Amino acid sequence: METNHYSKMAVLLLAALLFHFSAMGQTSKEDEKVYITITKMHKNLGLKDPSVDKWKAGEKEYLDKVIKKNDLILSRDVCTHYLTDDNTEILFVQTYKNWGDIEKAWEKNRELEKAAWPDEKKREAFFKDLDQYYDTKHSDEIYVSIPGMKEDKGLEGKSIFYHMRISHLAFPEKGSEKEFMELSDQFNKAVVYKNPYVKAYYPFVHAWGSDKRQLVEVIAVESLADLENAYKKMEELYKENWKDENKRKAFEEKSDKYFTGFHADYIYKSVPELKK
Repeated sequence: METNHYSKMAVLLLAALLFHFSAMGQTSKEDEKVYITITKMHKNLGLKDPSVDKWKAGEKEYLDKVIKKNDLILSRDVCTHYLTDDNTEILFVQTYKNWGDIEKAWEKNRELEKAAWPDEKKREAFFKDLDQYYDTKHSDEIYVSIPGMKEDKGLEGKSIFYHMRISHLAFPEKGSEKEFMELSDQFNKAVVYKNPYVKAYYPFVHAWGSDKRQLVEVIAVESLADLENAYKKMEELYKENWKDENKRKAFEEKSDKYFTGFHADYIYKSVPELKK
């Protein structure tokens, strides 16, 4: 079956230019570079029976029979709109060890689909039923992680909130990848890693898609209250680490030159039953 919404990942395989702030000098598992694909689907608002339980059941069946058996897909998360400008959004986020595995994983999915539903008519019926929950509109982006990730611990099976901040990077003539990563590392060690409300942190940058300026930072929290507490704690930790106002200003001047000043914020909620 080549028309289901998983087949749309094929458009990601056309071409790519790796963003020049690529990961460098990784020394731990948390800093290993991974590739992230985000496929943004949209709910079909015209569906007569928009049962969330039936939708989950269909996606869970696909997860168990295909995604979990595909070892080229390192992880998968499904997130729904919570506070964004589009209440129909459903994000399918998958990670891969390298660029080549994205295409290989897509091919492996096709093999696993045929093995799971060997009868072609039944396979077509399954995807027709599943696809009815989605609008035809969708978008795809590929990102690559940069050092600084804080892995989630103790969140398995929980429905968690993801705050996604998309900032636009500048490319200063007097800047360098080395300085950018050093500044990020200083901030993460002082503010992000010490923050008890931030259960996980994922920084990644554009690899292929609509806007090469994008720096995406995602933090995971257990509640909306914890999200507010997380940012209050960040401010507290920031001022504790840079007590001297002159040093704080100097750090901010160095950091700010790498950003245009624009950012956008989105909050999504995970669907733990559909996580790999």
